[in-house]
Amino acid sequence: TITTDNNHLNDNHNNKNNASFWSDEESERKVAHQLGEVFLQLFRVACICELDVRSCVLKKVELNGRKYPVELCKGKSGK
Repeated sequence: TITTDNNHLNDNHNNKNNASFWSDEESERKVAHQLGEVFLQLFRVACICELDVRSCVLKKVELNGRKYPVELCKGKSGK
């Protein structure tokens, strides 16, 4: 499922620091594989629901811009 694959990606990322994460070719291959699976699942869901992925992403970016304006949120990690 999408949630499981996404959690697996998060676990891989959180268990390594950024510097060493990408120097390991096997980790990069695994993450690339999982990322591909997540995208394929999202596109399948979008097709089934007859949603335009580009439009969905643009709407979400616009919503986040209103919800978390740069001047108030830049440099802060909390919501």
